[in-house]
Amino acid sequence: MYGHASAPGGSAPQQASALKDLGLETKRVDKFGDKSTSPNACAQCGAVGAPTVTFKKCSKCSALRRHPKSSMLYLLNLVKDLDVHPKHFGKNLRDVIEAKLIDEVEGTCHGKFGYVVCVNKFNDIAKGKVRQDGSGFAVFKVSYMAIVCRPYKGEVLDCVVTSVNKMGFFAEAGPLQIFVSNHLIPEDYEYNAVGDPCYVSNEDGAQTLQERTEVRLRIVGTKMDQTEIFCIGTMKEDFLGVINPAP
Repeated sequence: MYGHASAPGGSAPQQASALKDLGLETKRVDKFGDKSTSPNACAQCGAVGAPTVTFKKCSKCSALRRHPKSSMLYLLNLVKDLDVHPKHFGKNLRDVIEAKLIDEVEGTCHGKFGYVVCVNKFNDIAKGKVRQDGSGFAVFKVSYMAIVCRPYKGEVLDCVVTSVNKMGFFAEAGPLQIFVSNHLIPEDYEYNAVGDPCYVSNEDGAQTLQERTEVRLRIVGTKMDQTEIFCIGTMKEDFLGVINPAP
């Protein structure tokens, strides 16, 4: 699922100046071909901003924007040390290392960079160094390029509801888990505990928010650690809410 963030306030010259100070090179192209600049955030080095950008390159660390309409997805150059068992030393060693890297990093949270969606390219595999603990394992430093997903406050996402209770509901957008409190659900929705838990709109009784309902949310807060990213979302804004009812 893709979303986009609202650009921060300020005139175009102010935004361009902020962009230059952050060392970011961005270009925005709308459907009519008009071009403008907008500050953007770099997931690699931590430079902060918010965009709707066609393509971005950070001059500090060369991180690139992956998708033209999302500020959540980035192409990053990452490095990981892999321990390889001596039984794999042979003509297929490179294939083993690549398969092992994909198995270990895809779908995991890479600290401040976010979730690794997929490995895009193997840049380099350094010569292995045999460990001195008598195990026979060798350590290979692998440099690779990966698509990572890191949400920011203000992102708009299309999500699928996974569970509902009287406190609110949980939804998922790819690897991200988002919680929406009942205080951030429009006031015309009421919780109904009869049968499957759900929220039903008073204005339109046919509109029900329950498990497997597709909704559009805006992220209002994020919490990150080394293994997980957790988000708080809201439906209490224009153009947010139920997109498709549960099948």
